[in-house]
Amino acid sequence: MLYTVTWLTDFAAFLLIFSVQRQVAEANSDPLLLGALGAVFSLASAVSNALGGRGSDRFGKRRMALCGTIAVLASLASVLAFSSHRTVLFLAYITSGAALGTIYPSLIAWIGQGRTDRQESLAYLRFCISWNLGLVCGQWVGGWFYGYWGITGPLYLAMALTVISFTCLLLTKEPQLKHLECKTNLETVSHNQPARQFARLAWIANFGGTFSGSILFFLAPHVIVDLGIPAGRHGLMLAAGRLVVIGTIFLMHKRSFWRYRFGISASAQILGIFCLVGLSMATSWIAFAILIALMSVMQGFNYFASLTYSTTASSDSQKGAASGWNEATLAMGLSGGALFGGLIGHSLGNHTPFLLAAGVIGLLLFFQLIHYQTSVRSRQT
Repeated sequence: MLYTVTWLTDFAAFLLIFSVQRQVAEANSDPLLLGALGAVFSLASAVSNALGGRGSDRFGKRRMALCGTIAVLASLASVLAFSSHRTVLFLAYITSGAALGTIYPSLIAWIGQGRTDRQESLAYLRFCISWNLGLVCGQWVGGWFYGYWGITGPLYLAMALTVISFTCLLLTKEPQLKHLECKTNLETVSHNQPARQFARLAWIANFGGTFSGSILFFLAPHVIVDLGIPAGRHGLMLAAGRLVVIGTIFLMHKRSFWRYRFGISASAQILGIFCLVGLSMATSWIAFAILIALMSVMQGFNYFASLTYSTTASSDSQKGAASGWNEATLAMGLSGGALFGGLIGHSLGNHTPFLLAAGVIGLLLFFQLIHYQTSVRSRQT
């Protein structure tokens, strides 16, 4: 049931994101506005992720997820009601980002509760598939609905999905932590130090990955509209990239060759850099689709590695906080990419944010290398 909730939540979230960002792009808005809007949306999500993760540990995962879902429904209704009033629309959109941030840490901690090793990996594989399928559906269906009914079609569907998600949560019981805590603590204490070190590396990589992802979500619509690519094809390109993310995560679950190997992570990030440089020069939808698909390998690797290391390093009573910080790094990357990408796009042209993202990933990779050499590898030797 929790995987269904995950799918429904992301489906609704990206119906919202796609439709609002596309409407703003079609209104011939400056890239700076698109970037600022995405940045504040993501920043609100980052703050609520961190707080929501701790809240789920303290007040219960089910309770936090239910409260977050109610808040999402209220914010969606506000976006729909004020879709023609820009200022109120933007405020409601930002509020929805904060509401969404309270749900994910609770779901991640709830799904991983009482599981270890392969069981936990399988659970998080299913979680990643669920939210990526939600993202695929949100972008694909959102593009189709938007093409027929404008912003209202995707928003009505998002509200219906949120109501179903709330009903699913009501029907799902949260297991008692006290029966599971002792076993999990004993198992994690012995091997959580390497996981903590690699979690820090993965958080840095995740920031860079979502920095680039935010440009696809929040700023690329401006480039895509300028190229004359219709909304349906726009959504399909982004959805295809998420299918690559799912394939990457599935491979990582089946094979453990990537675990605690910094070189694999660095290779994925280098691939992302080359793809972003290519996107800065792309002029056709086919080139965009291929490069987005290849860049999705980096994004899938970064997320699953970060999620695995973060949860492995935490006991059940701390998984909410760990998941919250992990999701917060993602949201902060989304916020930074949207804001600074919007600034540079405003000054130097619509394609330059892709080059900025490539430079940020390269810089962060350098910092990761320093951290790996000074902290991780020195401990191993």
